[in-house]
Formats: sequence, structure tokens, C-alpha cells
Amino acid sequence: MLTRKTLAAIALATATLAPVAASADYSDNEATINRIHRDSVRGGPFIVGSDSPYLSRVRVCQYLKTPVYDPDTDRMRRVLKRTCWWSN
Repeated sequence: MLTRKTLAAIALATATLAPVAASADYSDNEATINRIHRDSVRGGPFIVGSDSPYLSRVRVCQYLKTPVYDPDTDRMRRVLKRTCWWSN
């Protein structure tokens, strides 16, 4: 059976590790958001909605050329279609 000292040591260890993990997640998310912002200036994917580093994921969209059948001309055309996904 665990004694009070052992339980206190476990509680102290978990309490001190949680902020370190949270700060690592914050800096990783901030680096990802900054990278997406730099890429969007060059025509890459862009963030839609909020882009806070406290979020675990952000919605990213990009306009991609998509083949579409045009019934008026009976030909395939390429149109720009917005495609979105979630990025961590």
C-alpha cells in the first residue's frame, strides 16, 4: 500500500511536469502557425478562423485546380476549388 509520502511525491512530480508539456505544445503550435502564415504569403495554404497557439489544431484551406465537366462545351475544365483540412 502507498504511504502518504509516496502519494505526495507522485502528486508533486505530476504537478511540476504539466506546465513543461503545456509550454512545449504552445511553442510547437506557434511555430506551426507562423510557418503556415509564411507559406500563405507565397500562395500556399491559409488559415481560416482563429489561429491561437492555444488551439490544438487549426483549419487550413487552399484553392486547388480541380477538373470539372462542362455540359455546355462537352469538355473538361479546370476550376479553382477551395479545399480545407485540419492541421495540428
